[in-house]
Amino acid sequence: MSCALLDPRFWRHERFWKLSIEAQLKLLAGTTLRPALLRLLGADVGECVFDDGCDFPERSLVRIGDGAVLNHGTSIQAHSLEDGLFCSERIELGSGVVLAPGAYIHFGTRIGDGARIETDSFLMKGEQVPAGAVWGGNPAQVVAGPVEPVDPAEPGAEVPGWAWTDAISVRGPVGADARVAMIDLESAGLGGRTRLAGLAAAGVPVELLDGADRQELAGLAPHRRVRAAVARVLLRLLLSERDADTPATQWRLARAASGRLRVAGPGRTAWVSVSYSAGLVAVAVGSVPIGLDVDTVPSAAVSALVGNPELFTAAERERLALVSPADLAETVGRAWTLKEAGSKADGSGALHALARIRPRTAGRGSADGVQVESWAPSARPVTHQWPVDLNGVRNWVSVVELPPMAG
Repeated sequence: MSCALLDPRFWRHERFWKLSIEAQLKLLAGTTLRPALLRLLGADVGECVFDDGCDFPERSLVRIGDGAVLNHGTSIQAHSLEDGLFCSERIELGSGVVLAPGAYIHFGTRIGDGARIETDSFLMKGEQVPAGAVWGGNPAQVVAGPVEPVDPAEPGAEVPGWAWTDAISVRGPVGADARVAMIDLESAGLGGRTRLAGLAAAGVPVELLDGADRQELAGLAPHRRVRAAVARVLLRLLLSERDADTPATQWRLARAASGRLRVAGPGRTAWVSVSYSAGLVAVAVGSVPIGLDVDTVPSAAVSALVGNPELFTAAERERLALVSPADLAETVGRAWTLKEAGSKADGSGALHALARIRPRTAGRGSADGVQVESWAPSARPVTHQWPVDLNGVRNWVSVVELPPMAG
């Protein structure tokens, strides 16, 4: 609603505001009596709300969900004077919302369930904060948030024609135009093998490995050697699927100065990424810088990961502290793989710098993205994430593709 300053509706609002009993209400700050009195004054306040003196004059235009926390010095203002016009619109706070001390909420905003507005932040008019997100700053912007739920059936998987075993699946296009190939090592009969000769006996076309591959593989521990060899074979087959004019034996893979695996040779524009967990090997091919990570986080390792400031920002650690113990391992695993995929796409691959890579929440089914401190704020990497269950253990697969402007 908007009206001119000479409109009687504005003066009725102004008189009501000036004659409010805000001073008396502040005497009840932090007590159970304050929410009850606010309901009597017309506010839609849920159950178990903690209000330590939040200031909101238009109580009938504000809805506060169950379990919300309104800290000291917070304000919820459902009006504004702009260019001679008085504007007013409803504000809605979902269940479990936290307004940190000094947070200021402007009119026309909606804050989803479980979201948090950081200390001294200004949430501008009309903003829509997704459920579970953390926003901060002036003006407030997304700081962190849990990855949105994904549909395990997306993207669709198929067994490619070039596969030597039905334990191989290819998904794509993932994100922009990437394709991801994965192999379940146990189902493919490769779980206990440590020698390249053993791979050949299991049907793996090891003849696709060139001299450079074999030299690098020779320096790896046996358990890593098998997974790395399978990954190189998968990459060449996936690259040939993408470019049918180039046989799998003609693709050359090399290490960049940063250690990143790349496609070598003139005219090679494809980008690649490799990852593996204990029982799963995955590779990705795309037309832009791409990062892929697959992993599972054992429950015993969760506490050490969450408490490490080099891996999670302060806001993320605070948010993870609110996750139930039963869900913490999976939540950390999803955030961890998304961060590592972003680090690989960025080209740094530096685990010690993962705190600079922050998952951000979206309103869609798949993970909407990550933000890296060195990227432009407007960069919107294309990301996707889905679960793979192997022998009762859940692995999370994350893919991040960098748009040209972020590279």
